[in-house]
Amino acid sequence: MTCTKYFQKHFKMSKIHSEGTQEKFNAKVVKFLKKLGAVSTNNANYPDQYLIDTIAGPLKVTLFPAKESALFSITSKFTDVEKVNEVRQANRLPYGINLNAVSGKWNFIHTSQKRTFDDFTESLKKIHAPGIDVTFTVKLKGGDNLPEFLAGLGKGVVEKRTVTYKVSKEEFESPMCQMNIQEAAQQLLREHFEVLIELGDKTPKKNG
Repeated sequence: MTCTKYFQKHFKMSKIHSEGTQEKFNAKVVKFLKKLGAVSTNNANYPDQYLIDTIAGPLKVTLFPAKESALFSITSKFTDVEKVNEVRQANRLPYGINLNAVSGKWNFIHTSQKRTFDDFTESLKKIHAPGIDVTFTVKLKGGDNLPEFLAGLGKGVVEKRTVTYKVSKEEFESPMCQMNIQEAAQQLLREHFEVLIELGDKTPKKNG
């Protein structure tokens, strides 16, 4: 028994959505995914299959070819099952109840087009991790009076290092993430500079 027939039998559904309606739904989902930066997997069997980065690792989203159905569906699967389970256990995965803890599948299926779309898009936006670049510049104080130590970096610059943080915008702005960034900056300073302390030769004279 197909999913559609099962729902029709047990929930007395009579409305079947046309292939055209399903195509428009798929196109709407694809537009949303591309806006977030998802990239096509170039799968010949599933033209509408995309990969997107999340805080739980890469998520593969598949939209099946449109056909008449009483259901609207968006199927997806996390490629790193161990990581997504860690995220769910930490209560950071929206709609965690939808997750198959063994396979990593995370599907959204409903008779309502709006509910299917909204549940999926709102959940994905919360875990989307597009990658936020932070550039650290180690520079001596002194302005234009300093030499250019490394060609192209500018006067007084010892090193430039860019780190990509694979976190959501909300996580990036959290105190914990900001503290990690500050620690990374301090680590750079420790790598390039050290302060030497030397005691003088003179010893205090004793009175008398």
